[in-house]
Amino acid sequence: MGTAGRKSASRQSSSRRGARSASSAPKTRSLGGRIKSLIGLPTDDSDPFADAGAARILAGLQQVSAAASSSEWAEAVAKALPAITGLPIVAVLLRDQRTEAFTVAGMHDPDGALVATDGYAGICERICRAATASRIGMVIDPEALAEGELKAGIAAPIMTRGFPLGAACLFGTSGATVRPDQVRDSEKFLGLVAPFLFAARSQPAFGAPGSRLDAELRMAGRANEHPHRERITLEGLMLDPLTERSHVRDVAVSLSKTEFKVLYALATTPGSALSPAAIRNASGAVSGLDVTVHRLRRKLARAPEGKNLIQTVRGKGYMLVPPGA
Repeated sequence: MGTAGRKSASRQSSSRRGARSASSAPKTRSLGGRIKSLIGLPTDDSDPFADAGAARILAGLQQVSAAASSSEWAEAVAKALPAITGLPIVAVLLRDQRTEAFTVAGMHDPDGALVATDGYAGICERICRAATASRIGMVIDPEALAEGELKAGIAAPIMTRGFPLGAACLFGTSGATVRPDQVRDSEKFLGLVAPFLFAARSQPAFGAPGSRLDAELRMAGRANEHPHRERITLEGLMLDPLTERSHVRDVAVSLSKTEFKVLYALATTPGSALSPAAIRNASGAVSGLDVTVHRLRRKLARAPEGKNLIQTVRGKGYMLVPPGA
């Protein structure tokens, strides 16, 4: 082969190597792709989710995912929504699954415009109830707002696989307008953060590795069983009413439903005695309380420092003393 032939072959070989190198180069994942990856959904470069607002949604997700309780979750959502939608005043209401009442759990109101509105809690509840019933985001009818600084707004339900958790009301003051993209972005964000509400109420270790959100979603159907009950974390003791799991010094203790309810009732007033009547009223244990306490003590004794958790107070009832107290 002549010199010209060798140079041509060399150029072709270099070209092929360059093509292979370019094709094997890793692709940078878009913000939309990062968000969908975070919640375990397939991603691709053409995904319309990767829009200009993805950065704000991702920042909000990071704030909410760190919440350790339902109140922290609601506060984080209320703080994130103004940056995502442009509406500065937010009230996040959570729904009581037993009474179906809505309670303001988080708020972002820098100028106090919402709080200054007469009957703002009632206004928010009516609006959020309508949004939850329709299961879609909606523009608030200005006539539904009391006379005051609030002039426009939207409401969006907080849903997880058809399970209603509450809703968020977003308001603007004088001169504010509401656009369809604000409704869409609020729905999108609330749909993403809803599973974190369950995660905030339960121990992350309970979910299978790599599927924390899926585990919390599966637990959604059990939320009706324990309305208004938060996870109790004391020194050396953790009780989660959503999953009915109990840990003593990080050791899981398997309890029956009645045993867990009795222990939870005692844990609400650690260091103070509860009468048998008060325990029955709080736990729903109508009979056999002494037998239940005996079995509970025997099971707790299997964990380190669990032997003396429940003490008898003569003439008063029973008292829970957390480990290390």
